[in-house]
Amino acid sequence: MRRRARNESGQSLVEFTIVLLPLLLVLFGIIEFGLIMFQKVSIEHDAREAGRLAAVNDPAGKTAATGVFFTCTPNPNTGNASPSVGDTITAHVPYTYTYVIPLLSSFLGSSLNLASTASFRLEAAPINYAGQGGC
Repeated sequence: MRRRARNESGQSLVEFTIVLLPLLLVLFGIIEFGLIMFQKVSIEHDAREAGRLAAVNDPAGKTAATGVFFTCTPNPNTGNASPSVGDTITAHVPYTYTYVIPLLSSFLGSSLNLASTASFRLEAAPINYAGQGGC
């Protein structure tokens, strides 16, 4: 009986190493997914903040997020070609997320493109946003 027990002494170690790789892959995948969701929420917040600042003609909206650009949509009921109070301004925030865990980037590619937009009605004429993507 003792002799047989000695021969199976490494069985748990072998089973653990077989299970370890898929377990770590799932664990790191969960961590990476959490980081991606954090970045997505941050980008959505940046788009809302930039759009709100643009709607009230605050120049800080241009620098609220990196790479932010704006588009204006004139209200068809007013007949104005240039943006004025009541028209819609949309903030677009693009972002390229690079994976933190190199093992996952070999399966999913080197980066992931994230973007968010937020639209608001202009409360002031967009003087500070002239030349910013149609405004």
